[in-house]
Amino acid sequence: MNYMEHNKYPIHTLNANITAILSKIITADIPGCINNGLSNEIRFIDECSYITCPAEIVPSGLNGECYVKLSSAYCQFLWLLCDITLKTIDCNIILQECEKSGITIEDFNAEVKQILNLPKDEVRKLIRLKYPNINIDQYLDYLRRTPDITQIPELQKEIAIDFELLFELTNDSVNIEKFTQIKFTGKYTEKVNAMYCYGIAFVLLHELSHFSLGHLNKSEEENDEREADIAAFWELYGNLCELEQFTANCGMLCVMYSLLFLNPSMKGDGIHPSEELRIFELYEQIKSDNDKYALLVIHLFDIWISFNNIQSYSKKDDENTDATIRRIIEFLTTYKMSLNDK
Repeated sequence: MNYMEHNKYPIHTLNANITAILSKIITADIPGCINNGLSNEIRFIDECSYITCPAEIVPSGLNGECYVKLSSAYCQFLWLLCDITLKTIDCNIILQECEKSGITIEDFNAEVKQILNLPKDEVRKLIRLKYPNINIDQYLDYLRRTPDITQIPELQKEIAIDFELLFELTNDSVNIEKFTQIKFTGKYTEKVNAMYCYGIAFVLLHELSHFSLGHLNKSEEENDEREADIAAFWELYGNLCELEQFTANCGMLCVMYSLLFLNPSMKGDGIHPSEELRIFELYEQIKSDNDKYALLVIHLFDIWISFNNIQSYSKKDDENTDATIRRIIEFLTTYKMSLNDK
């Protein structure tokens, strides 16, 4: 699919990466949809302003085609959320590993460097010996990007800037020049970019599903959104290898959480399912694939709590992940009810 050239936010640097992902999704039959009246162009909105609507598919009154509108501001928001999430979760894991092993960050970096300099077969044997149940490719991917996040003061500064930019994208005080400092290169950033690109691919496939499932030919219903979520998920999940699936699933969870960030009142619109339902319906589909999805769901929730300065939720460090997930679901349900009662 093509993107109309209105590149105000730097996030458009990654447009070609999204196109490359969509070209792999053969079962979505994008060429067939285009032949049946879907425009091949993505039309960007919110190009140098705050987020109005993340994405939607709409009919064109001029030629009878349908086209997808995609918010540039939302794209930038999602990338920042992926960046904050990945950096903070990996940094926390590293700090916990250091504390558990009684070593410093410098010791950790030296150990990682030593491991990565070993022959590949020896590295794999070493990892398998230490972590018998771990996905070796995923762990190696993690080790290669750790040097970018173990400079703690610099990392904290980057995260603070990301949060500041997130806030700007949700109100009318956007200063577009601030976003030019964002860099999209580097080992660590490659992973952030991939999460983001799979997330936007999911958003576009969701809108495409409305077209291919015939939702545009009738009045909007909440079930249409559920069907589009499910269809878009399986289009991505079913066309990717295991390592790609993991990154894509993380990107999709970030998308679902981003919708919660963008609706702090948690008020429904009568068309879309509530954000917490969409988050946990997706989570139920993938939770048995990898324990890390539970950690990601919990961590994204912690970021949301911090972003909205919510004081009524308290962490319990001694409970297991399943109990924490249940408590998050219960909290979101009661929190939404309390907001609606106001």
